[in-house]
Amino acid sequence: MWGQIIQAIDHAAQRLNDGAGAGLKLAGNSKIASNSGNSTLGSDIKSAVDAIKSSKTNDNEFEIGGKTTSDLAEIADNVKDEQVSDEQLKNESVFNDDIIDLFSKINAYDFAYTDKAKDLYLGNKGVDNDEHVGVMAQELQQNPITDSTVAKDENGYLSIDTKELTMADTAVLSDVCKRLLQIEERLNKLEAK
Repeated sequence: MWGQIIQAIDHAAQRLNDGAGAGLKLAGNSKIASNSGNSTLGSDIKSAVDAIKSSKTNDNEFEIGGKTTSDLAEIADNVKDEQVSDEQLKNESVFNDDIIDLFSKINAYDFAYTDKAKDLYLGNKGVDNDEHVGVMAQELQQNPITDSTVAKDENGYLSIDTKELTMADTAVLSDVCKRLLQIEERLNKLEAK
């Protein structure tokens, strides 16, 4: 049994190291997001770690390939599945509001998690002892661009679906880039006169 568990962890770690499930390193935060069509990497690692944890008889960590079970559990918890985005599978609608204006109403905050947050989630859901720059779920929930990124968790607190938020961020960034190109084009025409 241990051989199969170790083999599953080695297989998942190798896929991670080979880049099959390589992720984006998020702003000073070593959370991993899947981006290469590999939606099973997180479940592979998670299954292996869960099997080890359920078989353990003490609190000792196992170390495999330089990664402890805690390291692998954190990686598995932060691997996100891909999202289908093919236009053939979507009912497209036009967003009538100014997406950039709506997005500009979201504030950025410099924050650290409270003791209560640490008691509930330390080591999970991004909660740690560090300082962060980010947004508040309540503001995202009130904004029609980002309201779908917010949900209540098992403790009744709001959490953010970062996969959904990334989709919204990308849409806004696309609009910003288009406007920037229009401004540059107008400036070039003025300079040419």
